[in-house]
Formats: sequence, structure tokens, C-alpha cells
Amino acid sequence: MKKSSVMKDLLGAVALFLMCAAAGWGIFKFHCWRGHNPFTQLEFKLPDRPEIRVIDYDEAKRLVNHVDILVLDARASLFYESGHLPGAISLPRGTVETDPSGVVEWLRGKNKKAFLVYCSDAQCEDSKRVALLLNQQGLTPLLIYTGGWAEWNGRR
Repeated sequence: MKKSSVMKDLLGAVALFLMCAAAGWGIFKFHCWRGHNPFTQLEFKLPDRPEIRVIDYDEAKRLVNHVDILVLDARASLFYESGHLPGAISLPRGTVETDPSGVVEWLRGKNKKAFLVYCSDAQCEDSKRVALLLNQQGLTPLLIYTGGWAEWNGRR
């Protein structure tokens, strides 16, 4: 096979990729323009429950070292290992989804009065999902720090 033939094939593949990417981008923008952003349909809405409360940075800072509060990091373990709130325990969303009743039984054994759950940032929904799963198993009260690790790390 000649070098020029391989180069033509490679350029053809790159051109095809760029055309597909441009077409995909155009379709996405068209749907967004019409008000049908597919990503907004993925947003998780937390049901209104008095035993689950959203807190801000100031309240999280006040509560994080409290002896009766257990801080739960809902991010994947890899992110937990790279940094986490003081005293936090790694409790990835997948772990809770796999065995919510077992997780709640384990958490009840910690003898804490409240549970503060957080994840990456305000766009991350893992903390909301974890809190809801734990609450559905009867664990209360739950506090969700929506600013998450990004806000905490940025303000310390």
C-alpha cells in the first residue's frame, strides 16, 4: 500500500468524523433552540420532605465537626481519596443503590443524630439521590450540602 493511499484514507476518516460531529452539534443546537434540551430532562428533583434539608456553606462549616453529625461523601471513592470534608466517610451513590437497607443499618450503628451528605458541586445530584435513598429506608434527619467539595475547597 502506498503512503499517499494511507494518507488519503486517514484524511477521509478525519473528514467523516468532523462532518458527523458538526451534524450532531447542529441537531443538538436545533433541539435546544426549540426548547428541548435533552440534558434538562436528566435533572433530579428532590421531593419535598421535612426530614431532608438543604444547607449552605456556612451551615455546613458550622456542622461538619459536630460530634453528633456524620458527614457522608456521595462521590466515587477516587474523588474522595483526592480530598474530602473533615471527618467525612466515603459512601458512593453506587454503594447505597446496591444495598440501601444494609447501608442504613450500618449508619444507624454509628449512633449519630444527623447525616450531612455532599458530592462534587451544585450540579452534582449524587448527594440528593443518596439522601433520598437513605430516607426511603427510614434514616433521618438528612442534610444536603449542595455546594459540595468544589465550594468547600474553594472557600477554605
